[in-house]
Amino acid sequence: MKPLFLILISLLPFSLPVHSQPGSHLDATSALPATAPGSEFYVRLKDGQTRYSSFVHLKHSNPAEKYLALDNNRHIPIGQVDRYRTPYGTYLTVPDSTGTNIYRIQQEGRRLSLYSRLAEKISDMDNHTSTRSLFFRKTGETTMTPAAMTCLQQAMADNPASLHQLQKATRLKHIGLGIVVASAIVEGLGVYQSTRKKIDPIHLQPDSPLPPPHLLPKPYYTVSPLLFIGGEGLLAGFVVLLNAHHHVKKALDIYNQ
Repeated sequence: MKPLFLILISLLPFSLPVHSQPGSHLDATSALPATAPGSEFYVRLKDGQTRYSSFVHLKHSNPAEKYLALDNNRHIPIGQVDRYRTPYGTYLTVPDSTGTNIYRIQQEGRRLSLYSRLAEKISDMDNHTSTRSLFFRKTGETTMTPAAMTCLQQAMADNPASLHQLQKATRLKHIGLGIVVASAIVEGLGVYQSTRKKIDPIHLQPDSPLPPPHLLPKPYYTVSPLLFIGGEGLLAGFVVLLNAHHHVKKALDIYNQ
């Protein structure tokens, strides 16, 4: 579990119907002015042009053909897009051998930026849901690198202060995970003990007959104290992991100064 993976981004999609096929989109976009007062959403093309719109939606005609739907029935293939902004955030495109991937900008910095890759759900007509997988890219680079702790340490090796924060985060991650695992075991034992029926023993004299059934002790349950110990341990472990994430963010802030 990577500390950075605690950044959970769950975005609700909003969709409008598409009434035309994404074929003759550039004829429509070329008629749009370079600026549009009051339009906070935009699409910046790879040729440097910017298209403004009252909305920007990501659409799929098939798994390999993504496009952006704008107002005035305009469509732009995702392969022609550099970045775009929607109500859910700002996104950029990165081409690779399999096509064009879309990343949501989580933290943009002067030297290193953090991104989350957009989930691939073709059934979702307007998908802007980010995955848990985070990536980073240094300024001037064209490829994304998974935001694993070792990769971040290699990328920030030229900044001792940032590297020190990442080393702290690594130690806290190991401590936090250890606490979480141990507490989960204790919590499991507490659940097991709490769900077992208990019956008080019957003390009888030798050769004494058993009492009638209605006088026999009835089974009962008790709450094991391990439930509380395990729960508190889990909470403490997650606090430590959150503190580790804080040091990762601090390392990014220092590196981008």
